[in-house]
Amino acid sequence: MAQALVESDSAAAACTTAKACAAGETLPGGDTFCGVAAAAELLGDAWTLLLVRDLSNGPRRFKELEASTGISPRVLTDRLRALVSQGVMTRTMFPEIPPRVQYELTDKGRDILPLLDVLRSYGDKWLRP
Repeated sequence: MAQALVESDSAAAACTTAKACAAGETLPGGDTFCGVAAAAELLGDAWTLLLVRDLSNGPRRFKELEASTGISPRVLTDRLRALVSQGVMTRTMFPEIPPRVQYELTDKGRDILPLLDVLRSYGDKWLRP
């Protein structure tokens, strides 16, 4: 059976914030930590929310995510890299020919799902044409 290689780097994400503070950079939301601002920075674009939505039903491959969201391959690659580095999802590469890579939500990513439910409810109630 093929052995999978899993990449997730939430420690690097935490280190980036610590480095920003040490370098004198401001945190999202001002001088003190603001959870709303930090979450908005991570989740604040539609592509991220759509990717989390699509991964809520289980692991997906790059082409599946591209087809279901309509994201260009370049933007999709950038978003997936960022979300893996933030610890929201994992990237698993299977040593097969042709290579197979799939993405899956981590616990941190699955904790976003209740937010999607609230956004879906709001959209259905107030934004439906």
